[in-house]
Amino acid sequence: MKEQLCTRLGVEELEERSVPAGVVRASFRNGLLTLTGDNLNNSVRLQFGSTGRTVSVIGLDNTVIAGVNFANGVRDIRINMQGSNDLVLVWGGRLAGSLSIDTGQGSDRVIIGYTAIGNKLTITNPIGNLELAITVTTVQRSTAILTAGGADNATIVQSNFRGPFLLNAGNGADTFAVTGTNFSGSFLALMGDGNDTVTLTNCFFGQPGVLDGGLGTDGLTQTGVIGTPATISIP
Repeated sequence: MKEQLCTRLGVEELEERSVPAGVVRASFRNGLLTLTGDNLNNSVRLQFGSTGRTVSVIGLDNTVIAGVNFANGVRDIRINMQGSNDLVLVWGGRLAGSLSIDTGQGSDRVIIGYTAIGNKLTITNPIGNLELAITVTTVQRSTAILTAGGADNATIVQSNFRGPFLLNAGNGADTFAVTGTNFSGSFLALMGDGNDTVTLTNCFFGQPGVLDGGLGTDGLTQTGVIGTPATISIP
């Protein structure tokens, strides 16, 4: 008679391997708050204090903030999100200096709301698509929105641009919708080649401006535009 062998089976606990979250590195020196992303999807919110000089850096959607998450005495903010699909949310701020946002490569979103910027606003999207929303925001000096080829969507509502305003949307099917907004300085919007859609509703132009749709089948809708009319070139 053969002896039967009995083997006990066990379950070995596997090492936990969670998907790493994106990391945004934050530093603060001499009034300049600097945020630098990585090549993962990052979402970050800047929340201002009541004085306008304190800023909390908050990671959204599991984004990790490495470095300072609170700064006192902020004058200027510089953001470079680098690769992948990112979100930058700036809300309720009073910034004495400039705000500069480079979204890097990817399909990115930038939301600025209820914010006053004492110097310059610069938004750059070098590669990919940009979805931009600016609401109830005032910029005292120049504004530059620079995007590369892609399907970009920019919406501006009830805002004031007191210095020169430049939009260079690059080539692609872009949308530019502006409602209840004042452009006190010079205005230049270059939509680039592609089938673009532009909507201007209840806007004021304080100086001669230029809106150039580039090549393509473009659409323009104007309602309640007052002040100095813009020179419009929509093929």
